[in-house]
Amino acid sequence: MERIIKWHLGAAAMPVHCLSNEREAKVIISLTLEKTIWADGHIVPVSICEMEIIATVAGIEVGSGKPQTINPQQGCVAKIGKLGISAGNLDRINEAISEVEDTTAWREKIRRQEAARKADEEYEDHRRRMDAVMQAGGY
Repeated sequence: MERIIKWHLGAAAMPVHCLSNEREAKVIISLTLEKTIWADGHIVPVSICEMEIIATVAGIEVGSGKPQTINPQQGCVAKIGKLGISAGNLDRINEAISEVEDTTAWREKIRRQEAARKADEEYEDHRRRMDAVMQAGGY
């Protein structure tokens, strides 16, 4: 699954190193469910569930990750790396992220993470109680 959000930038927003007249900003949000890894000479397909968010300007990557809110300046309310994002475009990006997070695969990943966190907490609670018993008993 992949969503691409595009918009055009003004001349003042272009990075200095971009010599092209193309002033297109693009945010690509993708959900990867499988990747191939190299395992000691064997190529092995592995099931994963990863969201990747990449921001580009004129085809050059300028940042990655979820948008971070910033103090409003020059019409930007958020950023991904060096790409400033307006409120309208931030809404479009957040909508695409929500679509990814609403997939069955993503919800299952979150469910597994919560179950693992709960098991971790139970183990740590048991370990603390046993540690207290051992210390109180003089062992």
